[in-house]
Amino acid sequence: MPGRSSVQCMHRWSKILKPGRVKGPWSLTEDAVLRAWVLTTGPQKWSLCAEKIPGRNGKQCRERWCNALDPKVRKGDWSVQEDVTIFEMYLEIGSKWAEIAKRLYGRTENSIKNRFYSTLRKQSYEQFDSVLVSMSSEFQPETDFLPLRPLITNN
Repeated sequence: MPGRSSVQCMHRWSKILKPGRVKGPWSLTEDAVLRAWVLTTGPQKWSLCAEKIPGRNGKQCRERWCNALDPKVRKGDWSVQEDVTIFEMYLEIGSKWAEIAKRLYGRTENSIKNRFYSTLRKQSYEQFDSVLVSMSSEFQPETDFLPLRPLITNN
């Protein structure tokens, strides 16, 4: 393939194009095998785990555990305070989702990133900036965040 190295071609074949590679939703059986792996081995050695789940690779196993099956992952509604933390941390450190996730127990980096961008889509940057600038250091969500509350609740 012009413009591609042999290593790039090998990775594309083995990780994406190889017959038998499974993509898409996980089955209940695959989830059960993954849970059993983590129970016996711990959340590690994902490539060895993938050998127990035909068609899946180590990266898929790790992402499935970390983003969906891990019982520490919170999937419920977002609180106003969580939204405020996300926006404040974004203003302070930018899009370092892993760092922001350390401040929000039970939320994954990916869910925080998705929450941030989906909330921004619902409002203009100007409104976001004006509300954050007007917020006092002693933030009280019941009163200070009312202008954005309809925009950040789950529909």
